[in-house]
Amino acid sequence: MDLRWNHTKYKQEGPIAALTAYDSLTDPSATILGAEQWTWLESELRKPAKVRIIMSSLQFNTGYTGGENWESVPAEKRKMISLLKTTQANGVFFLSGDVHYAEFTKVNIQVCIQFTILPLVVLHGGPGAYEINEPYRIGKAVEKNNIGLINIDWNATPVKLKFEIYGNALDLRPLLTHTVSLDELQF
Repeated sequence: MDLRWNHTKYKQEGPIAALTAYDSLTDPSATILGAEQWTWLESELRKPAKVRIIMSSLQFNTGYTGGENWESVPAEKRKMISLLKTTQANGVFFLSGDVHYAEFTKVNIQVCIQFTILPLVVLHGGPGAYEINEPYRIGKAVEKNNIGLINIDWNATPVKLKFEIYGNALDLRPLLTHTVSLDELQF
């Protein structure tokens, strides 16, 4: 999804907002996706699928932290939750980035899994950055450059999704692994 083109402007943007805090856009008309993308997303979620990967540059499973995430536009986050429920879009997980560490998070919408990875060439977060999502985090955060891998075992009963975080492509030992049954991602 494109989370920039239709995103309602913050009072402060750019480096100043990133360093001080993004304001929470509580106006009910504030948007991240815009009407056209919401219509497209609803149409996609209504199509038959066993697994649905929602690519989001911003983290979904987090509270308002002053950082830029879905909670900074709370009406849009509630709209996403409502859309997932009304379409009964099973097998949904979010793949996100935009933070300087990797983690797995889980919230109960029914169940919403988020897999966040960090590009290999980005600086790490500052002191306390890794504690932000602790209420939602599964396991620990990986606080160094990393890459992620998602394996779907279609032969397992029920189908299993295995998320892995590696320090680099040459080291085959995962730093963090989490496996989810497709049954856990059902309404």
